[in-house]
Amino acid sequence: MKIRLLKKAHLLKVYFHIFLILFFSSCYLIPCNFDSGLDELNKKQKDSFFIGEYVVEKSINNNFKTDKSIIKLKRDGTIEMNNMPIDIFDFMKPDKEINVKGTWKQNFIEDRLEDRYYLPTDLEFDKKDDIKGGLRTIKIYTKNNKPVLLIKFGDPDNCSALHFIKK
Repeated sequence: MKIRLLKKAHLLKVYFHIFLILFFSSCYLIPCNFDSGLDELNKKQKDSFFIGEYVVEKSINNNFKTDKSIIKLKRDGTIEMNNMPIDIFDFMKPDKEINVKGTWKQNFIEDRLEDRYYLPTDLEFDKKDDIKGGLRTIKIYTKNNKPVLLIKFGDPDNCSALHFIKK
């Protein structure tokens, strides 16, 4: 009886180790460091700080053609995203570039632990793309005193993102 319990305990231990190996090998345990080389914004800015045209500064873990991708934040609160890889909107239509319009506003969250700056957007897609509108929140940083829009997308384990920097 004691030998049978020892065998069961050993078998459970083996199963537990197999589970741990499978669990940890399927998850990306190293932080993505999307914000490497970027500075946090730690005080509220005027809208004029963000208004302008943004181009891709850095592409992280993807192979998109982003040399023509542009984001325009306009004074009237509208946003235009031109030649954007559709994958960043998490739609299952790979290898396609689309144009998107919508609205934007800045959102600064003061927290006793960490201040965070976001750009909530309400996007409308062209009817020919057969996609409904959507909300997307973009994290904002700075680099060389210019705003940088960080767009994360896809499976978090893949650590995929794009940095757009103001021209």
